[in-house]
Amino acid sequence: MLRSLWTLIKLQLSEKLKWKSNASVGYKVATIAKRIGYMAVAFGIFTALFYVIFNVLFLEPNTEYFVFFIFVLQIISIISCVVQASNVLYTSKDNALLLTYPVKHHFVYISKILVMYIVELLKSLTLVFPLFMAYGTIVPGVLSANYVLSGLGYAILLPFIPVLLGAIISIPFV
Repeated sequence: MLRSLWTLIKLQLSEKLKWKSNASVGYKVATIAKRIGYMAVAFGIFTALFYVIFNVLFLEPNTEYFVFFIFVLQIISIISCVVQASNVLYTSKDNALLLTYPVKHHFVYISKILVMYIVELLKSLTLVFPLFMAYGTIVPGVLSANYVLSGLGYAILLPFIPVLLGAIISIPFV
């Protein structure tokens, strides 16, 4: 039962992320290096932004700016997930093919939602985690091992909200 769900997830992820299971090690390393490069660019942009806010504009470092950026990223992610969910869950051309597989139909839709979460998780690790690190770097006394672990935890947990809201909100749009 879980094996068929895992097979559906791998099938859709390989198509969604253009990840080939039989690809060379060099291709896989290059793909991971590209993602780390995106994270470094996001870290640089967020660090510069926090530097300007706190050191150039001389605004007092507090968490309200940080929470504002998280809020904006979540709103953008929710809008993206609503559009993605309506396309992936209801109007996708591969639904007809996936529903012919010898699995229960709800597994197809659960796998699609899990794939949406994995894609959002990659986006979150690319944007939210560097945002946490940039804030911790600019504000004195914030960066610690506990802060890094909590930032990673938030980057893993935050994508649940847009994916669930996107799946629910997309229902009336179909």
